[in-house]
Amino acid sequence: YVKIPSGDLDRGLGTGTVEAGPGLSVSKWLGSIQLFGEGAYIFQNSRSDYPGHNYVSYLGGAGIQATDRLFLSVLAKGSSSRSEGVEAEAEGRLKLNFLQSRRISWELYGSAGFTDASPDFGGGVMMIYQF
Repeated sequence: YVKIPSGDLDRGLGTGTVEAGPGLSVSKWLGSIQLFGEGAYIFQNSRSDYPGHNYVSYLGGAGIQATDRLFLSVLAKGSSSRSEGVEAEAEGRLKLNFLQSRRISWELYGSAGFTDASPDFGGGVMMIYQF
């Protein structure tokens, strides 16, 4: 895992710090059901205006291959506290993956946060093109 700062800390867009760390991702298919999880230990720089510290990031869930083109999953995602005085992140997600063609797939997700450090609600759409 590597994150290079691209936001503007003065405008509240990111931390302005580099983050990097090792992680492990595992998954197992049991018929049409997939179990998956990942974890990482992230080393984070600290600045005088952002007292960040190292943290653990995690994700775990299960999904079902409903049809040849449709995969549905539910997962939990979060991390330990990333800064002094900040609560740990925790959210749940419901995800839908649709395989449009051999090269194009779509992912839609909705999320709900469980802590003050996570957004109350969220969502997103991603198109994946394999070349």
